Formats: sequence, C-alpha cells, structure tokens
Amino acid sequence: MSDDNHEVLKRIANALERIANALENANTTKNHNSRSLYERIQNDFQHSTDIFSNSNYSLSQLISSSTIEMSDRSTFSSILKPEFIQRDVIREFLDSKGIQIKTVPQESEADTVINSLAEFLGNHYVALEKILAKIKRCMQHGASFSLSIKDYSQQDISDICQFCTRLHEIAFLEEYIYFKSPTYLIKAKTTTEPRAQNFFAGQWLERYVLVKVRNAIAEVQNQFDRKLTFDYLLNPQIILNNGDDFELDLIFHVENIFFWIESKSTDYQYHINKYSRMSRHMGLDISHTIVVLTDIPRDKIKALTDLYQMTICTPDKLQEQLIETMCEDLGIV
Repeated sequence: MSDDNHEVLKRIANALERIANALENANTTKNHNSRSLYERIQNDFQHSTDIFSNSNYSLSQLISSSTIEMSDRSTFSSILKPEFIQRDVIREFLDSKGIQIKTVPQESEADTVINSLAEFLGNHYVALEKILAKIKRCMQHGASFSLSIKDYSQQDISDICQFCTRLHEIAFLEEYIYFKSPTYLIKAKTTTEPRAQNFFAGQWLERYVLVKVRNAIAEVQNQFDRKLTFDYLLNPQIILNNGDDFELDLIFHVENIFFWIESKSTDYQYHINKYSRMSRHMGLDISHTIVVLTDIPRDKIKALTDLYQMTICTPDKLQEQLIETMCEDLGIV
C-alpha cells in the first residue's frame, strides 16, 4: 500500500478511535439518544471521508485492508447511517459512466437555515417573485430598492414581509422596513456578502429541490411502509472521460435507482442542450432526468420534455412528479 494510502488509513483510524470513545461514553452514561450519537459519529468521521473521497479505494476496502488493529469492524459498520455508507453507490455509478468526482462541497449546520429559507421562497414563489427580481437586480452593488405591494392580497403581503424579515435577520438584507397602510411600501438595501449573493443567484432553488426530494422520499416511505436506502451529492464537481469539467446540481439514488436534477431560475435556453447530452451520457431516461425551471411558460413544458427527453417541471410540481416516478420504480400502487 502506498504512503498516501497509509496516511489515509491512519487518519481514518483516528476517527474510528473517536467513534469508539463516543460509543463507550454512550454506554457508560446510558445515553440512548441514537440521533445524537449518529451526529457525533458523522461529525467526527466527516473529515476522513473527505480525504479518501478522491482515492480509488472504497470505504469498505480501506477498512478491510487496514493493518491497524480495530476491536470490532462489524460494529463500526453497523452503527453508521445507511445514507453515509451509500456514498460509494453514487461513486460506482458515475465511475461506470467514465465520470470522476473531483470535489464535493461540505455541508454545514448553517445549511439548515438556508434550506428553510429556500423552502419558504419556493413554496411562496408567486408572491415573492417580484421582490426576488428586485433583490437580484440590486445585489451586485449592494444597492437599495423599494417595492409597492398595495395591490397585493393580504396573504401575499404577509408572505413578503415574513420573507424580508427573515432575510434581514440573517443579514441577507442589510436594511428592511415596511410602511403599512395606506402606503404599503417596502424599502430595503441589498448586500454584496457572497453567501447572500449565491443564495439569490440560484442556490435557493437547488436547496428547494433538495428539500422536495427529501419530502417525496419520506412520503413514499410511508406508502411503502419501510425505510428506503437514499443518498445524494449536492453540487459535485465532476470530470468527464473527455477531460471536460461539469457540475451536477443534485444526483441521488433511492434503492439504487438514480435521479439527476438540474434547476435554473434564468436562461434555461443556454443550458438545456448540455443537460440533454449529459443525460444520455449517464444513461438516465426521461423520468429520471429532471430540469426544474422557474420561468418556463406552462404551455411549453410538454414540448420541451418531448423534445429533449428530460422531464421539465416547475418547482411546485416537483414533489408530485418525484412521488409518481418513485412509486412506479418500486411497484407501489
């Protein structure tokens, strides 16, 4: 085994030691909170998985080939989350298509806030569309803007104010004030902070898609009445067999059946041919390649779906579409 692989194994062993200590402490304190334990294990192990994620070894190969003594490898394997183990399934699928994973962005605790905000924006997109457009136009220079919502319904006004308040609380808007009746005017100032700009530029839609995927799987599990194996990669940078770089928005599998979802809030015309070619390269059919578009005229959806052999849908229809396809895949009536 090479020196590099020995170093990988040493660092994995260190993580395993921490896992063993966590288990011992859990047994000592009679802590039966499995979710808390899983979180501690995953946090301790995450840095090591990042190390070997670009190697040619799978997790099981690294563990089984280790010359470092471990008291109980089977116990270690059994305590990890199913979706944690399943990362190799995605790698093997991409490898079979001549695709190499270059990097995968790490997720963080802050993602919970981002995902919640993205879900709110996606669920109320019709009401929030105009203010989102205002923010996107002004955010490059951190400019201020105003928006009259006098003609909006009370529910839409409530949604807009709640959205702006949440943005202001996490500094995605530097300033925000709402002038109530009879003015009904919003004034706000955008920020040039990169995390905010990434969110408004399209990250919100990617995260909304992930939330809807999880919701769909949860619903199908209820119908199927058992736990389904599921794993995903969000925004992995990949290298194709011709050397070209590419980024996937979201690739995931349910029971080893793969889905690829791309999402665009603007200029889908520029990307859709590229997506169609990539879908063919990965061997995914029309039901398992989905492109989520916010600005597609609804009367054009079927034509684009037929023309490019990918499922084109709007954000509000994604969860329904996923549930239908998953139920067909799993033979659920």
